[in-house]
Amino acid sequence: MLKRLLELDGFSVNGEDECNWALGKDGIDDVVIVPKIGIFVAAHVVQAVFRTARICARPYLFTARSG
Repeated sequence: MLKRLLELDGFSVNGEDECNWALGKDGIDDVVIVPKIGIFVAAHVVQAVFRTARICARPYLFTARSG
């Protein structure tokens, strides 16, 4: 899902290994590494990916806790 969000924002896979995809986008010098393994990705990993990709995470993340 995280990989797909980046693809929808214009990123494409530049390379991969058995554990990660490396995505790039014109105009962004940094390579964004997205893990393949696991259904869930740790919040700090998601935040690092969005920060590197220069995407606002707010529309995609639910951070409020209920209860």
